Amino acid sequence: PPHVGALDPENRLTFLTGPLVGFAGFASSRWQVCGKSPATVPEHFCYSNLGGTWGVTLKFAGYDGIIVQGRSERPVYLFVQQDGAQLRDAGHLWGKGAIEAREMLRSELGGSVSVVACGQAGENMAVMASLLADRDASGSSGFGAVMGAKNLKDIAVAKGNDRPAAEHP
Repeated sequence: PPHVGALDPENRLTFLTGPLVGFAGFASSRWQVCGKSPATVPEHFCYSNLGGTWGVTLKFAGYDGIIVQGRSERPVYLFVQQDGAQLRDAGHLWGKGAIEAREMLRSELGGSVSVVACGQAGENMAVMASLLADRDASGSSGFGAVMGAKNLKDIAVAKGNDRPAAEHP
């Protein structure tokens, strides 16, 4: 809503796969993060377009997108699998950089998970904090700060086998 600030719990942070995600070819790995940005004056809706395997992994797990609203009382990460999702404690990840947190989760959950994370700038709600996914695909617009304001350190996705099929290949 127009009256909601970018770092308010009511701001919706949306992670969406593109229409070609999961298919071979041009733009088949593009995904977006959308929401109200703290990096603009005045704050307004923005998006960040990323590549890499995170969006593909989300699609193969059976999801087209994730909408995050609210704020956790403590640091958490979201673990998404083909059969559902759960918030898990991220206390051990808080205070770590995005790359270190990503690698810690990959070590805990298995090397095939894809992770999008905010770093320490995001945790401290620095308005220019970016997101980092997979092999260093980065997303701007201050969405790292929005994740930090929600106490959401990471979103880890386990690859499933729900591959899209073209109606008319």
